[in-house]
Amino acid sequence: MVERLTELLRSREAGVVAHFYMDAELQGVLYACDWPHIHVSDSLVMADRGVAMARAGAREIIVLGVDFMSENVRAMLDAAGLHEVGCWRVAADPIGCSLAESAETAAYAAYLAKAAATPKSLHVVYINTSLRTKAQAHHQVPTITCTSSNVVRTILQAFAQEPEAHVWFGPDTYMGQNLATLFATLVELDDAAIRALHPAHSRETIRALLPRFHYFEQGNCVVHHMFGAQVVAKVEREYADVDVTAHLEVPGEMFALALRAQQRAGVSLARPRTF
Repeated sequence: MVERLTELLRSREAGVVAHFYMDAELQGVLYACDWPHIHVSDSLVMADRGVAMARAGAREIIVLGVDFMSENVRAMLDAAGLHEVGCWRVAADPIGCSLAESAETAAYAAYLAKAAATPKSLHVVYINTSLRTKAQAHHQVPTITCTSSNVVRTILQAFAQEPEAHVWFGPDTYMGQNLATLFATLVELDDAAIRALHPAHSRETIRALLPRFHYFEQGNCVVHHMFGAQVVAKVEREYADVDVTAHLEVPGEMFALALRAQQRAGVSLARPRTF
């Protein structure tokens, strides 16, 4: 199988970008191939690596992920002027995502309408949404796309540039809740620790932004939803002595567990171990 896949990719001069969510067996087969244009990562890096593969000679990019990931790769290829490079999904049927779909509902449209009616509003949309969602949102209210790795700094930078701004985050409810929790926790730190996270902020500015940070309350990923109270109880019961890391997209119970572990270890929130 590995040899056949290697030969097929070589004959088509094709690159493969896959999401971390792909089965471990599939990732193992991909990495066993003797072919340089293969990469497994998160959705943003998938698009970046697709561009890098095309610049290195790949004539087409095969995307192993949900629909918005294929859209992101195509958009990044086009933005790089690589219009001739093909971008392929692996199934003709839709490959959906409950989180991305939550941003296409009437509830999200109402959320954006409220943002548009509020002065000095900025919509921060998670990258894990469709291009249509991003375009329609930007038509209603100024919109910037973020990833989990830069969302904290993106929001803090927005408030630094416009101290009276209203920031509307969506569609991920868990990430929004966890961001609100994180910002509230920052108020407990001294100014030096906060400036290490963002040089323009202090306890005063963080406290001032809290009531003007909003998040959508009806959007989640069905996979992330599984990492809630039951998993937290299992971790606390059976793995009490291990390091805990938590993605911003997990339910609040898991994020709180990671924050507690972080605080017990004496790790500053300015350099959080949650990611």
